[in-house]
Amino acid sequence: MNEPYCRERCAFIGCARKRVNDAGALLILTLFLGGLTTGWILRGLRENDWRIGPTPARWHPATLVGVVDGDTIKVKWDTQVTSVRMLNINTPERGQPGYREATEHLMAMLGNASAVMLEFEEDGVRARDGFGRLLCHVWLNGKNLSVEQVRAGYSVFWTKYGAGKYPTEFRAAMRKAQGAPVPKAP
Repeated sequence: MNEPYCRERCAFIGCARKRVNDAGALLILTLFLGGLTTGWILRGLRENDWRIGPTPARWHPATLVGVVDGDTIKVKWDTQVTSVRMLNINTPERGQPGYREATEHLMAMLGNASAVMLEFEEDGVRARDGFGRLLCHVWLNGKNLSVEQVRAGYSVFWTKYGAGKYPTEFRAAMRKAQGAPVPKAP
C-alpha cells in the first residue's frame, strides 16, 4: 500500500534534486562567465587606456555650465562653478581671427553634453593659472577635447600650462591638422 506513495514521493524528491542541481550548475556557469567578462573588461581598460582617456581614479566628473572660448569652459565642480583652462592648447582670443570658429567647434564637440571629465596634469595637484582657472585635460566620450581642437586646426600643441601628459596624441593631431585644410566657418 505504501509503494505508490513512495514512488510518488521519490519521484518528487528526485525532481527537487534535479532542480537544485540545475540551479547550482546555472549559478556556477553565471559566476564563471561573469568572472571572465569582468577580467576581459579590466584587462581591456589597462591595455587600451589611451583609447578611453585617463583611468577612472584620475577622472573628476564635472557638470558642464558653458563654453567661454575655444580653450576655456565653465563647470560646476566640487560644489562651485569654476572656469577650466584646457591644457596644451591656445586658441585665438576674443577679437582675434579664428576666435568664433574655435569657440563654435568646442561647442559643437560638447553638443548637448551635461557633464565632462576633468584630469589634472599631475594626479592630486589642482593647478590654477594666473586668472584662477583650473588647468585640466577635458574628456568627453573618451576623447581629449584639447587633442580634438588641435586635430581640427584651431590650436597648436602648446605646453605653457602643462608638461604634456599626452605628447604622442598631440603630435599625431598636429600632423593630421597640417595635412588637412583648416576648417572654415559655416
